[in-house]
Parts: sequence; C-alpha cells; structure tokens
Amino acid sequence: MAATASLCSTALQSQISGFGGDLKFRRSSLSPPDSLTSTRRRYQASVKATVRVDKYSKSDIIVSPSILSANFAKLGEQVKAVELAGCDWIHVDVMDGRFVPNITICPLVVDALRPVTDLPLDV
Repeated sequence: MAATASLCSTALQSQISGFGGDLKFRRSSLSPPDSLTSTRRRYQASVKATVRVDKYSKSDIIVSPSILSANFAKLGEQVKAVELAGCDWIHVDVMDGRFVPNITICPLVVDALRPVTDLPLDV
C-alpha cells in the first residue's frame, strides 16, 4: 500500500508540474491507526504564487453582461446601468427558433439598442 501511495503521489506531482506552478505535497498529520482499521495517507497541495499577478490584467478580460436577464420593460435603463458600471460589451442572446426551440431577441430589439449605448453589441 505504501508503494502505491508513493507511485500515485509521484504521478500526480509530475502531472501538476506541467502547469507552471510550484506545487509541493506534504503529509497531513494522522493519528495512529487502530488494529482493525486501515488508514489512507492524505496529501495536501500547497501552491506557491510564482505567476505574475498582472497576467490577467483588466485589458485581457472583457465583461459582457447578457441582456437576456434584463427586464425588457426597462431594457434601455438597464443597459445604461451596466455601461456605467464599467462593462466592456453588451451580449445579446439571439434565438430565432430555427436552431434552438426558443425565440428571444429579434433584430428589431438589437436596432433599438443602438441609440442607447455606444458599447459593442456581442451578438
């Protein structure tokens, strides 16, 4: 059993090392086993922060809220609200009933949104 646990932890360590993080395993403290029970060794991964923080900077992330969850009676107001909140795009879920059974937003709604915002519409 000890050889199997060692083999598994070695295989796991080699798989994780490919992710670029600096991972190390340590055994958690275990109480001495009773004579009738068997215990499994537990390993915890501790991650050292070696990746640069600015790897996923604001310029790499695009926030695009969907108008599908908006209240359509107040669509213009809600699009302006997310624009003021700092989103980058407005996502429009178009479902025409041909490829999916639902029918949601038609081209007329997309045309009506254009005067409301200057943000790109992600259709």
